[in-house]
Amino acid sequence: IADRYIHNFHEDISKLNCLSPDYEPRVTDNIPQIITFIQELIDKGCAYQAGNDVYFRINTFADYGKLSKQKIEDLHA
Repeated sequence: IADRYIHNFHEDISKLNCLSPDYEPRVTDNIPQIITFIQELIDKGCAYQAGNDVYFRINTFADYGKLSKQKIEDLHA
């Protein structure tokens, strides 16, 4: 499945006359690093585990929502 989307991505950027990325990391090649990073976020109090999921504590990042122009108070479930 991933190869199909990668192929489609390459076709799209070619049609748009965009430069190809210099590096295209694959999640499956970096699982140990991702797990370590998530554990560091938990250890620093920037994320928390609920059941089998991990959530980012948005109030630990002052600029959270800035890019999407959303207010933090509007993002709480």
